[in-house]
Amino acid sequence: MKLISLLLVMALTACSQANSDAANVGSETSAKQSATEVKRDAENLGQSIANIGSGLAGSASNLNAKAFNLHNVQTLYSQHASHVQVEDAGTVIKLLADDNQSPRHQKFLVKVASGQTLLLTHNIDLASRIDPLNVGDKLEFNGEYIWNVKGGIVHWTHRDPQGHHADGWIKHDGKIYQ
Repeated sequence: MKLISLLLVMALTACSQANSDAANVGSETSAKQSATEVKRDAENLGQSIANIGSGLAGSASNLNAKAFNLHNVQTLYSQHASHVQVEDAGTVIKLLADDNQSPRHQKFLVKVASGQTLLLTHNIDLASRIDPLNVGDKLEFNGEYIWNVKGGIVHWTHRDPQGHHADGWIKHDGKIYQ
């Protein structure tokens, strides 16, 4: 919002300066024309700023917007990147025992199209358990990627009840678990 306010102040200052300059031109017609053009330009700039502001507000309120999902798993793995929101799809290749220490997690391995294997850890204290889940099942997921030598981990596949982290989800058999 500070950026929007700054841009608006700059536009109003430019408009005021242009009106002052136009008044000093000496020709009443060209001064009126210049003032009209400056006013129109300022209105257009104001509308652009308003559009930017509403876009920023929408993005800020929707942390799981697609803008966070610009990275693919293969690139993140090759860069040893971590703590990046990712969205992908894959096939369940192995079911693992649940982690029953709080917070509890349903764990399974997924192979994505690039051939990379990921450990998905789905918090079942905050989201519904994916049931039934079987080897060979296809699913889509959105969560936070953490690099490791085995391919990586994806967690935060649920909503953040406090709203501080991007929401994640898993889509399996037409149902979204978050």
